[in-house]
Amino acid sequence: FVPPYVLQHVAESEAAGDEARESARATLRTDAKIRQQRVALRGPAATEEAHEAAPPLQLKRQIYDAKNTGDLLSELARKEGDIRTEDRQVNNAYDAIGITLKFFHTAFGRNSIDDKGRSIVATVHYNEERDNTLGYNNAMWNGQQCAFGDGDGIVFDHFPDSLDVVAHELTHGVTQYTAGLEYEKQAGGLNESISDVFGAMVEQWHFNQVASEADWLTGQNLFPVGVRGPALRNMARPGTAFNDDILGPDRQIAHFSQYTDDLNVHITSGIPNRAFYLTATGFGGFSWQQAGKIWYETLISKDSRIHPNCTFKEWADVTVEQAKRLFGVSASIIVRNAWVAVGV
Repeated sequence: FVPPYVLQHVAESEAAGDEARESARATLRTDAKIRQQRVALRGPAATEEAHEAAPPLQLKRQIYDAKNTGDLLSELARKEGDIRTEDRQVNNAYDAIGITLKFFHTAFGRNSIDDKGRSIVATVHYNEERDNTLGYNNAMWNGQQCAFGDGDGIVFDHFPDSLDVVAHELTHGVTQYTAGLEYEKQAGGLNESISDVFGAMVEQWHFNQVASEADWLTGQNLFPVGVRGPALRNMARPGTAFNDDILGPDRQIAHFSQYTDDLNVHITSGIPNRAFYLTATGFGGFSWQQAGKIWYETLISKDSRIHPNCTFKEWADVTVEQAKRLFGVSASIIVRNAWVAVGV
């Protein structure tokens, strides 16, 4: 969730204390291992099976407490149907997963991340490096489950406290079981953007917000009050989310003219993020009813242009066609104009 270049800036910042710098370095080491595991554990992508209406949703959640270690299944802290615990992070992860799965089921008829009722496993208080006493500064999907760090309490706070963070990570699972997008170049930017897009919609759905009322910020609960910036990403205005001595400037880009293949996927995701924002606000009303439906139908599409190395242009073309199929020519014009505005 937190881009590596942000953590690298923290690790090298003279404005950060020794503990914060070491916590950032430890998180970078852990993230590098997780990225390798995620590739090895990649699940099946979409098949040619017909998409059927989801049966009634039956939530199946298991929340584990890593107890500040790297043991993902150290101790089962709460399972489906259990009463609330005294651990806020356990409860927040449990609740946010439930909200996210209910959103996908209600808005799109999807039955869990694999559309087959898959159980969801998540781990809180995750921290692979025991020497990192402050806590893991990130959240992740490793191909099988989610894990959330506590943050260092200096630069980042507890990750399960942000609903959109949890929804973002679960959406990586949805992408894994549908388009199966790679995590590099334009496909990687799309992969990250799709998680931001659906994370934003989950939050808006939960708070009953129309597109014009939403803040379009991602990770707005992660920063302590001393950090200069309201969030980690701004979908409406990529590149403006923060500017801080410790974190550095927000490096996201908003237009394809700024794109190169060597940019990090968290940077390039700003392009499709803004395209979705423009689409959702162009339609007006609730983002998931039209813009979200178009993005979801594109994600599960069997169109040959939606493939693991999908480009922005391929994704954009299919969204335009889905808009016309679902809502007519006028809708396709709104979507096309959004992509033109970001240079795709």
